[in-house]
Amino acid sequence: MPSLHWQLEAIRGEIQDNKRHAHELAASVTDEQWMTRPEPDRWSMAECVIHLNLTSAAMLASLNAAIAAAPSGKQPRRYRRDPIGWMLCWTMEPPVRKQFPTTAPFLPQRADSKESTLAEFDAQH
Repeated sequence: MPSLHWQLEAIRGEIQDNKRHAHELAASVTDEQWMTRPEPDRWSMAECVIHLNLTSAAMLASLNAAIAAAPSGKQPRRYRRDPIGWMLCWTMEPPVRKQFPTTAPFLPQRADSKESTLAEFDAQH
């Protein structure tokens, strides 16, 4: 099996780190803390991870299709973002992110247990 491009390997490492951090966070709090909102207008830890799960579920089909359609053979020296990619990345970073509310399909409808939420997070990542 050919090795991954260095940028893709870096992304894989970030995904693994995120999974580890999510599990460490969940292990450091009680079930009640996991499900409790710190303030009425802020999400609980569970809702934050559920939001990530909803987002991943919506994006995975597009990502898999793009990977399948990518030309095989020689890898580029460096992957680059197009203008839409730059804009998307910019809108996901603070403080800009706070200016764009989450749309309905990505709003958590309920807070689930640590086990079920993390199992879905792991499966998608």
